[in-house]
Amino acid sequence: MGGKMKKMFFAFIISVAFILPGVGRCESAKLAGPTNLPNTTRAMKSPGFWIGRHPFPDKTILSPRSVEAFNKNTRDRLGLVIDPAAIGPAYPGDKLRSTLEKDLKEFSSRTLYDDRGKRVGEDVFKKIKYNMSIDLVYKKCIARYGIISNYTDQRILPSDIIMTKEALDTDFDQLQNSSVDIGTPVVILHESMDRKWVYAGAPSSWGWVKKDSVAFCDIDALRRFEDARPFVVVTSPKADIYLNGALAAYYDTVRMGSVFPSYEKVERGIVMMRIPYRGDDGKLVEMNGFMKRSDVSLGYLAYTPRSIIEQAFKLLNAPYGWGGAAQEQDCSAFLQEVFATVGIMLPRNSSEQADVGYLLGEFSEKTPESVKFDTIARDAVGGITALKLDGHIMLYLGIYGLKPYAIHATYGYGEKMALGSADRVLNRVVVSDLSLGNGSKKGSLLERLSSIRLIADQDIKGR
Repeated sequence: MGGKMKKMFFAFIISVAFILPGVGRCESAKLAGPTNLPNTTRAMKSPGFWIGRHPFPDKTILSPRSVEAFNKNTRDRLGLVIDPAAIGPAYPGDKLRSTLEKDLKEFSSRTLYDDRGKRVGEDVFKKIKYNMSIDLVYKKCIARYGIISNYTDQRILPSDIIMTKEALDTDFDQLQNSSVDIGTPVVILHESMDRKWVYAGAPSSWGWVKKDSVAFCDIDALRRFEDARPFVVVTSPKADIYLNGALAAYYDTVRMGSVFPSYEKVERGIVMMRIPYRGDDGKLVEMNGFMKRSDVSLGYLAYTPRSIIEQAFKLLNAPYGWGGAAQEQDCSAFLQEVFATVGIMLPRNSSEQADVGYLLGEFSEKTPESVKFDTIARDAVGGITALKLDGHIMLYLGIYGLKPYAIHATYGYGEKMALGSADRVLNRVVVSDLSLGNGSKKGSLLERLSSIRLIADQDIKGR
């Protein structure tokens, strides 16, 4: 090759490296994902496809009483969820102080970037530390109670500042812990110096929420709201709440699994419920709210594989939202919302969800894929089995064509390319087989599988 040709060749290679930085030089290239994933057909994106192949789609997995016992075990023995009304009347101040100091130390020691791509400096964390008023946490914290009166984000630190691992990667705000819908009971242990934030425990997670999103009440009012009968459960991906029966005065939107006290009478396809409102004094005022009957179930759905699969597919193609950002769902929130419709409480994080239920198998990085596949094929049950990976969790659907499939909320997957690999961005709830990501740096979903659990209290007989 002549000198001129060599220069042209190397110029071409360099230009490719700049055009596709993640392919030529690193793993950071982000390319649009396909509409139809590999090995996933049109029919597979319908719940009926998997229900029709299920050995017992209408088998009751847990009765209502067994669901209560299952939740009690998750709460009392595993300590992975809480009953806000059971916290208090006092809470150990040293325990709260330790939690707040740990959260601050973890973030202030990391390299993080704001929404302009600028590194978050020490001055920002000094202001946050002052606002956390950790020194004002007393030996005993007196618990206060409330109900979320409008949708709000739950933050790890009391700040709206976006903090990301990579500059301008604003889809992954590290301060975003979760998001909380109207009607969620909370226990409040602390307040920020500027009085705009409170540190609160919701049933599945702790964090800072805006004070003006909480309708404060006494513990008896909280329990009456929590334990009210009858009640409705939201079964649509999202449902609008209105303040009149004409469904014209919009109040707020809630996600699948939200629960509200209701009235037995249903008229013209409309249900009337009780909703929390924050009065001018910050205290709880209960008002009548209205929803479409088609958006709710009168009481929890029966816990069957059919119920879970149908609810999961209602969220197919719903946008991915890290930490519930913008009232969307990430992988663990997806499972939370779906299983909440049958009354099952799951923890917030995927790592904790992987500790709930009946263990079918645990694997290390060295476990052969064949062993993982055999465990799935032999023991997993479609619609009621959680598949856990490092940093991710999925709902198992079944096996077709000797490939195990799952439905899950995902940001994307790795794909092997001619000059390396790239990230395919999906940013939605998808159906995929477990070979997705094969050949990439991370590996396939099956390669990364670390545990399999039935969302049940024991092995399911008759499968």
